[in-house]
Amino acid sequence: MKKQHRGDTATKHLKQWSLALAAGASLFTGAARADTTISGTQTFTGNPDSYWGTAGIVTFAPGADFFQNTSPQSAPPTGYIISNSLIFQGNAILRFNGNDTKWDFSGPISGTAAGNQIIEIRPGNGGNGDRPDIAFSSPVPDGSGGTIGFNLYFNTQSDSKSHFNLTAVNTFTGPITLNTPNNNSIGYCTIGGERYNKAFDATDYTVPGSGSIGPAANYPGNITTASRTVLGFNTSANQQISGVISGAGSVRKEIAGSTLTLSGLNTYTGTTTVDAGTVALTSTGGLTFLVNDASSNKITGAGTATLDGQFTIDTSAVTVGFNSWKLVDTTTSSYGSNFSVAAPYTENVPGIWTYENGAQIFQFVEATGTLYVSDFASIIYFGIAGSTAVIDQNALTIN
Repeated sequence: MKKQHRGDTATKHLKQWSLALAAGASLFTGAARADTTISGTQTFTGNPDSYWGTAGIVTFAPGADFFQNTSPQSAPPTGYIISNSLIFQGNAILRFNGNDTKWDFSGPISGTAAGNQIIEIRPGNGGNGDRPDIAFSSPVPDGSGGTIGFNLYFNTQSDSKSHFNLTAVNTFTGPITLNTPNNNSIGYCTIGGERYNKAFDATDYTVPGSGSIGPAANYPGNITTASRTVLGFNTSANQQISGVISGAGSVRKEIAGSTLTLSGLNTYTGTTTVDAGTVALTSTGGLTFLVNDASSNKITGAGTATLDGQFTIDTSAVTVGFNSWKLVDTTTSSYGSNFSVAAPYTENVPGIWTYENGAQIFQFVEATGTLYVSDFASIIYFGIAGSTAVIDQNALTIN
C-alpha cells in the first residue's frame, strides 16, 4: 500500500535556500556559511528554511554523495529555489526525498574535473520518495576538462512519477541516462520546459519553455532510456538530437511551431508521441520498431512526422500469419526521397517495402503507415493512389 501523504504544508511563497555545511559536520546545521565544500557522504534532513544564508559557492568534491531528505513539503510550481553557485570537481551524486516537493537549482553550474564527469540525480532516492521534482533552471555547460552528463535514477514508490527538468539553454554534450531501478517507478526527463506533479495530485502539469540541450540546440551525446521513462521536449525551440537514443523508453514532443529533429540511428523501442509541432527524421537518422503478435511501438499523436531516414523493423517475435500494425499514426505524415526500410526489406513497388520470411510475407506501406503480414498469396495493397483495399484470400473478396 502506498505511503500516506502528510498534511498539505505546501508553502506558496518563494523559498531561497543556500546550502552551507559547517566544517567537519555531517549535517547542515547552525548558521549558514557563504561558501562550502561537500565531500564524502553527507545528509541533510529537515526544513531548509532553517538554514537560509547568503548565496555562495557550493563545491562538490570528486565522489561527493549528498542526500536531501526534506520536510515540510514545498510543492511545485515554486518549491525550494537553490540559488548557490555549484561547482562539480568530479562525479557526484545528489539524492532527493520529499512528498510532492520541488527543488530548482537556479545558480551558476560548472565542472572542473580533468576529464569527463557525470552528475547523478536520484529523485526518490531509495524507492520510498513520493513524486519529487528536480529542475536545473540555470544553463549546464561542459566542464573545463571534458564533458558533463547526467545519470538519472527515478526511484519513487510503486507507480509514482518523478521528474527531472532541464529548462535553460544548455550546452553540455555528455551522455544522459534514464534509469528506473524500481520497475514500478515512472520517470520523466523534460528538455526546454517543465513537467511536474502538483501536491497530492497524480496528474502531470506542464510549463512550456524555450530551453534546449547541446551547442546551438544540437545535442551530439547519446541518450539511454529505460522502460517506464519518457524523454520529453516541452520547448518552443527547434531541437536536434544527432546522437543516438537507445533503450526501452519513449520520446514525447510537445509545443506547436517547433521541430524535434532526429539525425542519429536511434534504437529506442518506446513510442514516439508528437502532441504538437513536428518530429523530423533526417536522411542520416533512423527509428526502430519492435513488433510482436499483439503490438508494436509507433509514431503517434496530433502533430506531424516528416520521415526521410531509415526504419528498422524487428518482426522476429511475430508468429501469426495475418495481422497489421500501425507504425506511423500521426495526424500528418510524409516520406522523403531518402526514406527506406532496412534490409531484409526491399522496395519492389514504390512506397511498399517487402520482406519474405518463409511463409510469412511482411509489407510496410508508406501510404497507410502500416505494417502487414500474410502467410498466403495475397495482395496487401494495390499501390494505387487513394486505395487501401485488401484481398482476403480466404473469403475471395476484396474489402
